[in-house]
Amino acid sequence: CASSLQSLRLEDCDQFLPEWLPPLSRLHELHTLSLSGLCLLSDDALVTLLDGCAARLKTLSLRGCSLLGPEAIITAARLCPALTSLDLEGVELLTDAAALALAEGCPALQTLTLKGCVQLSDEAIEAISDGCRGLCDVSLNKIPALSDRAILALRTHNASSLRTLDLSWCRGLTDYGLGALVDATEGRLERL
Repeated sequence: CASSLQSLRLEDCDQFLPEWLPPLSRLHELHTLSLSGLCLLSDDALVTLLDGCAARLKTLSLRGCSLLGPEAIITAARLCPALTSLDLEGVELLTDAAALALAEGCPALQTLTLKGCVQLSDEAIEAISDGCRGLCDVSLNKIPALSDRAILALRTHNASSLRTLDLSWCRGLTDYGLGALVDATEGRLERL
């Protein structure tokens, strides 16, 4: 029966309309949901869907859903406290306020992809690092405003759990900051 579905991937369906999502909110057993590449996904459609099925969600991928605004992510953080994996690659409207909501609402996050979330600042990464102390796999690729402050936060709060970290195209970082982070991981960092 569809109501017992645990994993749903509706990926790269360019013509998938947001109004088709509300019936999926009855999927109360979902633990994995990927809406990656649904370029027409709206805030309202996502919130309506999550309002019904978020309780058990551990993995949520919204990669490439470029129309999503910060309010949808703030609501998702409130509705999905059990998330361990979140992919927000290319959600360019993501703000520091939304990142702060993630830090407060999703403390179990282990895998976080923020690649291309160009509005984020050091404050966002500091909050996430402090609120989500079990981060293992993090992508901060193409976040232009990041500096060593973000790296210091990761070193302080996540050095013991961090396994992979993507900082490609973050031009404000220094060798000193990266070296201090690598040293703090004591060999546990597998990929940088």
